[in-house]
Amino acid sequence: MMVYYRKKLVILLFMATLVISSFGFKPPLKGRADLPNVLIIEIKGMTFEMMERAYTPNIKFLIKNGFLGSMKYKNPEEPSTGISMNFRRKLGTMAMCMDSMKVCQTSLNTVGAFNESFKGPFSKIRKNYRSNESMVKDFINNSNGTNVRFAMLSFRAFTQKQGFVDEGQIRELSTIDSLIGVVFKSYQEKVKWEQTTVFIVSDGSAAHEYRESELYKNTPIVIKGPGIPIVYNVENVVSTDDVLGLVNKIMEVPCKDNFIPLPVNFLEDIGKDEEVSGVKTYFVSRPDIHVHPIPSKNSLKIEVFDDNESSVMYYTIDGSDPRTRGLEYKSPITIREAGTYTIKAAANKNGVWSPVTQEKTSLRFNITSIELDPEPDAKYFYDGTDELIDGDTAGLSYSEEKWLGFQGTDVDMLFNFGSKREIRSVDLSALQDYYSWIFLPVRVTFFAGNDRNHLVEIGTVSHAVDRNDVTIRKLHYSVIMHDALLKSLGGSIVKKKKGKRSLYVKYLRIKVEAQKVAPEWFSLPGAQVWFFTDEVRIE
Repeated sequence: MMVYYRKKLVILLFMATLVISSFGFKPPLKGRADLPNVLIIEIKGMTFEMMERAYTPNIKFLIKNGFLGSMKYKNPEEPSTGISMNFRRKLGTMAMCMDSMKVCQTSLNTVGAFNESFKGPFSKIRKNYRSNESMVKDFINNSNGTNVRFAMLSFRAFTQKQGFVDEGQIRELSTIDSLIGVVFKSYQEKVKWEQTTVFIVSDGSAAHEYRESELYKNTPIVIKGPGIPIVYNVENVVSTDDVLGLVNKIMEVPCKDNFIPLPVNFLEDIGKDEEVSGVKTYFVSRPDIHVHPIPSKNSLKIEVFDDNESSVMYYTIDGSDPRTRGLEYKSPITIREAGTYTIKAAANKNGVWSPVTQEKTSLRFNITSIELDPEPDAKYFYDGTDELIDGDTAGLSYSEEKWLGFQGTDVDMLFNFGSKREIRSVDLSALQDYYSWIFLPVRVTFFAGNDRNHLVEIGTVSHAVDRNDVTIRKLHYSVIMHDALLKSLGGSIVKKKKGKRSLYVKYLRIKVEAQKVAPEWFSLPGAQVWFFTDEVRIE
């Protein structure tokens, strides 16, 4: 009997081996620490002007230690057939020839890993992401070791603005650069960083939208790695095939496909005879301005940072040009007077100015304390209650570190001004993003008074959840102190001067009745959902 079962076990194991083989299973690949790595980072829609104006210390590190040029895409007059997709398709074909290494590609809406058991283009392996942050996290998790020799990371496209670059695009590129820094740190820890060649490319989607010069019809390309000459001259124009050929040479791809360019290093000729020439504006970076409200001290702290070596920073707080009227920045600036401020800063290095950075902020009330019941979820608390009054509003991505998130609960906010203050209006913002399980509040009620235990209702704003309204949007719940309302309130909280009524109170309370669980029509009815807010404006 025992012999019979042993024979049966052997047969089953043999059949299992056949099944596994039919699916192309092969043992995990072991990486070679001494082999070169390639990391391609695509920033869709990036232009020279964006790169010049944004705070990008990680990209500028590559520029200062490698090659900066311009990558030529299509003639703008030709029909758009997707030259960047052609570039990715060639990269995918090249990856299929890499039978001795693991290849990882991650992009917004796309993530995957190649090895010899998978033969297909990048487009065949997709995973949807809601943010660049989650994309980078997954990318790092998928490129954890020296067995990943070739990787591509593609960030989302910038919103095109009819021929000009706005501040939102500049901030977005600055955020992307910080995420690139996270990727670099991961490579330094997990992969042979000194043997990695990094490419920063754009997809050319915005290259022809900005017509400052003929050069700007191309897009930036930055390359840094072993053997890459230090040449930063944007007039060095390369093609997509130039880049692919260089990747081919570095990786030594055993591919006999005519689709793949010849493995030639076009940088060798450039680096031999050309003197290093800098493009000054790419190295005198715009400073970064950080505004920190300090409610306990009734003040704002302003800090200015830059990534320029041996530069001097200048600032103004009245909106004037810091390059002509600025004070030298030496330490954080403290503002204690209530008002609205336009802070500008610029850096000067050897007589060359950076672009000007601007931030607008307000110190409207001397708020002694803010009490939240309950506190936000730990994942979405960031700078704490100060986030509510810092004047720095968030965009439509819940992953921005400006949103406070609460799950499955109502929220009570109590603002203590310390002494009676005039209030003309109160506004609370909230986010709707059904795809991320974030719902607008059902009702927001505002209270005010001088005794925290006996406050008077000053307004209520309701909202009905609409299953057909699937747009990601921000809604403002506001109450304005119009004369009819103030007349009805009366009492000690309303002050009348020269016939004009004003609300003067010590406390303000905001009660948020949240959508706590998903409605019946939702994908998972009854599940706890979220309420997100980024700002309470008290005028």
